Order: sequence, then C-alpha cells, then structure tokens
Amino acid sequence: MGGAGGRTTRRKPDARGLQMNNDFLKLLPNTDDFVARARALAMLDAVLSPEWEYRYSSFDAHWFEGQVVASMRDGEGSRWHAMIQAEGIAVVGYAKHSSPMPPDEMKKLPNVFTNSVLEEAAFEIDVCSFCLWRLGSDPWQGGGEGFESLLKFFAEGPEAYVAFAKDYFEVDVSRRDVEAYYGLKELSFTDAQRLNDELTVEQFEEDVAEIGYPNR
Repeated sequence: MGGAGGRTTRRKPDARGLQMNNDFLKLLPNTDDFVARARALAMLDAVLSPEWEYRYSSFDAHWFEGQVVASMRDGEGSRWHAMIQAEGIAVVGYAKHSSPMPPDEMKKLPNVFTNSVLEEAAFEIDVCSFCLWRLGSDPWQGGGEGFESLLKFFAEGPEAYVAFAKDYFEVDVSRRDVEAYYGLKELSFTDAQRLNDELTVEQFEEDVAEIGYPNR
C-alpha cells in the first residue's frame, strides 16, 4: 500500500502474529538437536535425490573452521541458512511473498554473528524476511515472517518428513527409517541403497563426507 510520495508502508505484525511466532519458537529444539535434525534432513535428501539441485536440505560440515552451515531451499524462492558455531546458532531466510526485515531488526542479532552471518553474502541479509537465534542454553529469539512453514521439520515429528518425501520425491519412506536418520544411526551404503537403489557408492561417500553423517 502506497504512502505519501509513493513510499511503501511496511505492515506491522499484530499481537496475534507475534504470539504465534513466540509459540512456534518454543517448539524448536536446542542447538545440538537442531544440528542433528539438520544433518539428518540433509542426509535423507541426499539419499533420495543424488542430484543436489533437486534437494531441499543441505549441510556443509566444513564451511569454515569452527563453523558449519545448514540450509534449505524449496525451488520456488523460499530458503534459509543456519550458521552453527561455538556460541550458538543463527537462522536467517526468506519466505516467498513475505516482507524483508527492517535493518533495525537485523541489528538485534548478537554481535557474535556479525562476521559469520551479517557480512556473509550467502546469507542474503538484505532480503531476509526472518532472523532467529539461540545462544548457549538461552531460549530461541528473533522473529519475522514465514519461518514457521520453512522450519516445520524441526518442530514436528517424523511424519512430517514421511509426507514430504511422498509428495516431493514420490517415494514411500517409513516412519522407522526417518527415525533412524533423525537419531543419527550409523549408515551404511546398503542401508541407504534400500531407500534408493539408483544411489552409487561414490555419491554416497561424497555426501556422507560433506554432511558429516555417521557411517560404517
């Protein structure tokens, strides 16, 4: 909606929206469990889709010394990146049709993430619509628009991924299989090939190394 002089007025979240954001943040796991879930999601996607460009979730266990990065993109414009480092975790992203966060809101991100997130081009800070963080054992903080649907795998059980795999990859994955990955159970090539018989040893070993997933 245009304002005086053609300027665009930014829609402010109402109290109900803020409460919904806060309620969702309470569903997110602690940092260690978030990292484990992100690693598991990346490995599941890697097994079901050896072609990287068709995956939703990725995990770079070798981003930089002391840092790993998890990410998601849905192929339709929505995406997020999570910077994981000793002090905690920061998640920034963009949900399609959402408004970019005001610069003043981004300044609330703790200083420990200035170099790793705010000054990292891959995180696309200028267009992000949400920014969340957790330091140590503190609660999740932050806000914005659209992160609930993009982070649902972290707030819901294995059934969410089972449904996703059926819809997106058009494969039937059992709850038990998803639970095994979520639990970071050591994975062999034979285990992985049971979900995708077109997977090659080379692809499996490359992804296991990049993701840092336990294997045997």
